[in-house]
Amino acid sequence: SLAAAFFTGVLMFLIIGISMRFIMSLKSDGTLNYETLKGMHGTVYISIPGRLERGGQVTIAHPSQLLYLPAVQEGEQSLPAGTPVEVVAVTAGVVTVKPLH
Repeated sequence: SLAAAFFTGVLMFLIIGISMRFIMSLKSDGTLNYETLKGMHGTVYISIPGRLERGGQVTIAHPSQLLYLPAVQEGEQSLPAGTPVEVVAVTAGVVTVKPLH
């Protein structure tokens, strides 16, 4: 009976260890890496003025969350709300976009 108890204890130790390792692998950091936004598509939420002027905002459906980010664009004409755009660069949390054609 001593051998059976020892074997059962070792077996339970291994099962609990494997379970804990699996549970710890499920954790998520949740920190947004802005570099992953390059090339993603979004929609203008607040119209974006031209010539890199601030004041616009876009929505981007990132795989982990819906983002509302400040945006600028290099074009001369402003982009009205609802315009589909693509992210071309990210600087200090502000995305630079270009309209999709």
